[in-house]
Amino acid sequence: MQATHFENSLARLLIRTPFCATRALGTLCFVALLVLGTQLWGQVFERPSGLPAAEIDEIDNQAATHLENARRFLATSQWEEAIDSIRRAADTTPDRLVLQPASSQQPTGFQLYYPVRSEAANRIAQLADDAPAALVLFRKLVDPLAANWLAEYRAPGQPEPLERILHEAFASRNADDALLLLGDYWLERDEPALARAYWQRISPLLTITPQAAALTKIPQGSAWGLARTKVLADKYAEFFRQVTSEKPRALPGTYPDTDIPLAQVRARLVLASLIELDLPRAEFELAMLRALDPETRGTIGGKTGPLAEILAGFVSAANKWPRRDSNVIWPTFAGNYARNGAGTIPLLSLDEPRWRFPLPRQTSDREVIGSGRLRPADDMKSLRSYHPIIVESQVLVRVDARGSSLITSLDIQTGTRNWQNEERRQHEAGVPDSEPTTTPTDVSDTHANLIRHFGVARFTLTAHRGIVYSRMGSPITGASSRRVNRLLAADQASLWGYDLTADGKPVDGFPIRPESSLWSFEGTPVVSDEGLFVLMRRVDGGRSQLYVAAFAHGSSPPPADGNAADFRPTGTLRWRTRLASSATLGNGDIDELSHHLLSLDGHQLFVNSGQGLIAALDSRSGKLSWMHRYPRSTFRSADADQSDDVFFRDLTPCLVHDSMVICAPSDCDRIFALDRLSGRMLWALPASLCRDAMHLLGVQGDYLLASGDWLYWIDTRTGTLASQFPAGSPGTAGDAAANPRGLGRGLIIGSQVYFPTRDSIYLFSTSPTRGPLGMIPQPLGEIILSQRGFSGGNLVQAGNSLLLVTGEELICFPLPLSPPDTMK
Repeated sequence: MQATHFENSLARLLIRTPFCATRALGTLCFVALLVLGTQLWGQVFERPSGLPAAEIDEIDNQAATHLENARRFLATSQWEEAIDSIRRAADTTPDRLVLQPASSQQPTGFQLYYPVRSEAANRIAQLADDAPAALVLFRKLVDPLAANWLAEYRAPGQPEPLERILHEAFASRNADDALLLLGDYWLERDEPALARAYWQRISPLLTITPQAAALTKIPQGSAWGLARTKVLADKYAEFFRQVTSEKPRALPGTYPDTDIPLAQVRARLVLASLIELDLPRAEFELAMLRALDPETRGTIGGKTGPLAEILAGFVSAANKWPRRDSNVIWPTFAGNYARNGAGTIPLLSLDEPRWRFPLPRQTSDREVIGSGRLRPADDMKSLRSYHPIIVESQVLVRVDARGSSLITSLDIQTGTRNWQNEERRQHEAGVPDSEPTTTPTDVSDTHANLIRHFGVARFTLTAHRGIVYSRMGSPITGASSRRVNRLLAADQASLWGYDLTADGKPVDGFPIRPESSLWSFEGTPVVSDEGLFVLMRRVDGGRSQLYVAAFAHGSSPPPADGNAADFRPTGTLRWRTRLASSATLGNGDIDELSHHLLSLDGHQLFVNSGQGLIAALDSRSGKLSWMHRYPRSTFRSADADQSDDVFFRDLTPCLVHDSMVICAPSDCDRIFALDRLSGRMLWALPASLCRDAMHLLGVQGDYLLASGDWLYWIDTRTGTLASQFPAGSPGTAGDAAANPRGLGRGLIIGSQVYFPTRDSIYLFSTSPTRGPLGMIPQPLGEIILSQRGFSGGNLVQAGNSLLLVTGEELICFPLPLSPPDTMK
């Protein structure tokens, strides 16, 4: 309502009721204050509202002085004093952060940080080029320790002693052996991507060199496999000899002077690609081995001879190897903890559904970011917020309805309810208690008691070893300052575990609740045999303190009084690592709802914070490996011509693919890729390009598939947009809307990508093809939904079942046990 319209209405009403003018005036002035206050509140964001950089724990003066002293001592050849100063810095504040020099791939505003302990290790490793005599002295000090740790590993075969060498004696003569053995350890555990990441750190010649980067435009330090399509096959040998003729200076985290024959490592890289069934990459790496090490002999798979010849036989036979079995589970959001899951049974059409299950429709009428604008790939009147999982014969879905949080288990063949668990959401004070129900209501009440709020509720689950885990209760993660101190434990979300083999019985040790009203859980945990890992937020006035926490399994005592509203079983905290303090859009004035998920691959945890940083941590110790701070976007809510699309990204955890971590933060207008072990920038899309991309679907071949209103093919070798559907030029304010427009999260199945819209699911190849004017999508078909009374939504596939999850129902379709002939 415009102010002039309101004033005219107020005057007319006062004229009609003169006998109550005084009382009416008081009442209406109060109403006017509410209405105009809302308008003034909106005007706060008419001008740009910039979010400042996240505040992190940078190196203190004492440690910085030690590092500066080391530089001076090296300049005057005082080797012993220089090494002592570097080690003192690491001992003083090992976990504080040191800013790294910007790389050529790093756009303005991006900043990479290493802990002081890692900075010290890298500086000592650089002595191989800068002061070899100093490195000799250092090795005399640490080589005996490293040798003992190496021997300790070879006895029980656990990786911790090897990791200790990397953390405490990286420049020792045994550190390259530790890298080789760690790669072998992870390959044996069917983690070829993580194995490759370790092997590539053995020498700067095992990744893209500066000469190769100049020729291919692929960043130095990237995997060689990315250069495959940049070089003609008949030029492979010439190319490899040219770009490896000189050993480059080692990048941080890369061993400087290995004595391991590189042919042994290159052979392992070929094996890793074969295990991944990436035959083009294996052939390219084999060509490198042939060009640089044609005569090196060894034993692989019981065969002894030239490594290149043995591996050539494996590559030739690999085309006949059986493919991996179809996935029978989809245990977490995006299919796995690396957030790059894919289906296995392609389809050209859909049969009649097996069953349909109603879901409570969720709206975002009072959500601030979406006020007056479309939500990319979503519907504000029927949000695509539900992301069910599949665990063998069960479909599990998490919803909010009737003042409760519910988890429902459905039989995947019949849709009948196996069991349902319900936890009250106490903050919904206006919703009366009701009897437990077997089906949700038509409309979700998760936002019912929120007047205005940033963000919307999303619903995810995680299953691990027969237990399903969820965040249950209030979706608020950043309560406003006027209410945060009044919250009881029952008013906040808690973590729960339910036994899938015992009709959803709560597991001992749950719930785990925040220790006070200032703390909250950001989303569903990721779970391994080591424990539960979750992002936590601590409200600090108008700022948000961000932590990653690890809890032991079965760690909370049973409540003394199950109805005690402020009982706080906090679990057994294994570790909790502080990341940063950040300003948020709510600024302590307005409730915030968020659902940030961690990613986990091997023992590495990855954090897309949505609060100014990406970080990697060791899941066993909680120690930070690296942190990359990015420039935060400016928020405008009143200017409809300025896009706030990136702020709608609320379920974009880091996507881990091979040696890269792909990031699409909710407060940054770029999609970018970082090296998983070093955090180095590999590439970044131009600002605002693909700003509507809400979902990172996965990587197939050379392309990242990302979707929002549009579907995008992004070249992971160079970080360029290769193609999109539909045609157009999204990326600047005022662009025409996509037509058709994406709706929900799509899915990669084999070499096809499935892009849902309101009326259809469009099928494309995961690789675009070259057209007259550049790369264009390869369409494979269209599954029309509207003619059958369906609409687009989130897609999930496991085994021979496909789930289509709209804002109002979950629909299960049967799939053939083998793909159609036309799709093979």
